[in-house]
Amino acid sequence: MKKVIINSDDFGYSRGINWGIMDAHTQGILTSATLMTNMPGFTHAVELAKQAPELGVGIHMVLTCGRPLLNTHKTLVDEHGNFKKQAWFKNRTL
Repeated sequence: MKKVIINSDDFGYSRGINWGIMDAHTQGILTSATLMTNMPGFTHAVELAKQAPELGVGIHMVLTCGRPLLNTHKTLVDEHGNFKKQAWFKNRTL
């Protein structure tokens, strides 16, 4: 028998999104979520995840939203230290 994994991105983005993810998990549809460690709702998401050990939690690699966890990045951030938006990369050539 095959197992279906229903995953949600953006765990940690905000408290509202965190609650939506937890509702989907407790209602029985969501089996895992990926955590955005650089977003304002990160600590809240960690607290919620501790209360739901059956929820699988992975890491969401964030490259275009918020700020990097380390301040050593120079090419992926704008003049304010925030990740550059996807639109900035769209028309660039390597």
